[in-house]
Amino acid sequence: MVESGWIKRYRQGSYRSAPFFMESHTATIGRGKVVHEFPGVDGAEIEDTGRLPQRFSLNVFILADDYFSKRDTLVNEIEQHEKGLLVHPYLGSGVVQILSCSFSEVVDQGRMVRFTISAIQDSDDRLTKEIVDTKTDIFDKRDTALEKINEFFNEVYTIVQAPIDVANELVETLDVGVGVIDNAKKIVSSHADFKNAVDTINARKDQLIFQGEDLANEFQALILYGADARDEAVEGINLLTGSNVSKRQFFEIKNIADSYDNVVDLENPNSIIDSMYLYNAVVSMSGLLATINYESQEEAIEIQSILFPYFDRIELDNSVSNDLKESLRDLRESVYFDSDKRTVGLGDVYNYEVLDTSLPSVTISNSIYGDLEKEQNIIERNDVTNPFFISGTVTAIVNNE
Repeated sequence: MVESGWIKRYRQGSYRSAPFFMESHTATIGRGKVVHEFPGVDGAEIEDTGRLPQRFSLNVFILADDYFSKRDTLVNEIEQHEKGLLVHPYLGSGVVQILSCSFSEVVDQGRMVRFTISAIQDSDDRLTKEIVDTKTDIFDKRDTALEKINEFFNEVYTIVQAPIDVANELVETLDVGVGVIDNAKKIVSSHADFKNAVDTINARKDQLIFQGEDLANEFQALILYGADARDEAVEGINLLTGSNVSKRQFFEIKNIADSYDNVVDLENPNSIIDSMYLYNAVVSMSGLLATINYESQEEAIEIQSILFPYFDRIELDNSVSNDLKESLRDLRESVYFDSDKRTVGLGDVYNYEVLDTSLPSVTISNSIYGDLEKEQNIIERNDVTNPFFISGTVTAIVNNE
């Protein structure tokens, strides 16, 4: 049996979209009772005052290379005056008020911070386990985030007229952006419609710098091209049945996000345009996660660890509107829910080291699975060209048993 990492014993939850792992919890429930006792009367009268609000004591933790920023995000959300949505991995979700919170860090537990949170149900909004189509929920939250990106862009990007040198810089920013997107999206770069979209933007760059709404819409459509599962299949690309295509597009669009790591400068229209590229890339990557069929829990965690730092970066940018940040928090939470739901019961990635010069795939299959008939899994997963001679490290998916 292959041992799984200890972290996988814990389910993920969140408060106001700030994520954490649940270690343990206590819930206090019941009904309020008032006891009326009278002199000389045996027994008592019990008056029912109604159902008590649910109370929760949560022991949670954050574990990450950048746990400082994740810790600060959770602390900030807990200290907000407003009530917030608690996503409890075992009891469901509902609106609560935070009564108290403490957190601790220990030197020999690097990259980890532990929280003890006391919360109470707000009004009559009890925690419920809703049956949610998580894929549709991601698409809905993605669409909302895309709308908020354009709203934010149109609010802060206002170019009525500009000196020739400023206009030239803006045109160059668009030119660079088109190049980055075109180079990144290799799967669709040869498609006629995508080429036409690129040509249209290139032909209109001088006008687009003065037309903020059109600029935002056209670049958003270019980044999303072929990466929106709600669209009809684009020249044979069907994301709903092509998990590998989704993964490839995810990493292609990641190259766009990696090209723009700046904090937005609202006084600089070039910076505002660059931030638009980043935000649309991050939201597009998030939508693709709904169509990836994860092979293992490790794969889901790995992809999330790639995506979520972009959310953290935007969250910490004080220039970004609260509406846009809130939509990104909702999208991030939806991605968590979807991943948690779809990876339950998946196996682990296991690395098998071939110690001899080489081994046949059937021998490796028997060593890993105790089953000769799973040889084909080994061959396909590792792109084996000659199944009689395999050397080095072989990866396999094994069940959590």
